[in-house]
Amino acid sequence: MRSILVHADSDAASEGRLQVALDCARRFEGHVSLLIATPPMLAGDLALTASVPVLALPQDSKALDFDKPALIAWNGSPEAAHAVRAAVPFLKDRPVVIVTIGGDEGDFAAEEAARYLSRHGIHAELRAIERGVETPEERIEKEADALGAGLIVMGAFGRSRLRETIFGGATQYLVTGGRYPLLLAH
Repeated sequence: MRSILVHADSDAASEGRLQVALDCARRFEGHVSLLIATPPMLAGDLALTASVPVLALPQDSKALDFDKPALIAWNGSPEAAHAVRAAVPFLKDRPVVIVTIGGDEGDFAAEEAARYLSRHGIHAELRAIERGVETPEERIEKEADALGAGLIVMGAFGRSRLRETIFGGATQYLVTGGRYPLLLAH
């Protein structure tokens, strides 16, 4: 994680994004570049179009706490696997919990993700959550609350704008209204 690109504009969260990028650059001995997007993009849109991971921050973020636990929202998809690989530098030296909601739906079991992380010296606890009346994104946020998480790692999923508008989605929900920093990869 040596090259860090920061979305810089004049919104209220810009200073916090820049500070977090500088903190990450110091921690990982990296470099920061600024991107001014016209028209502005949401982090979720950027995560779907970029071939690199995207760190999306809540509006009021001023720092990224590397000591708080990380929650990995796991559904067994290739996107989730990409996010876990990208998150390795962020997961070292902190508690990590892999959360599945209603079981793995994709090609990769949560145990495989835990095994992959163990090869990098990261011990991850597996936690299977039953699907309830809440949406998956609400369950993810509820688990992050209970964990006291400082980061949520997840795959970024894209659907048509119409479907996203009508039904919503975990990526959109957590990027636009979430309270936790997100590491997204597509």
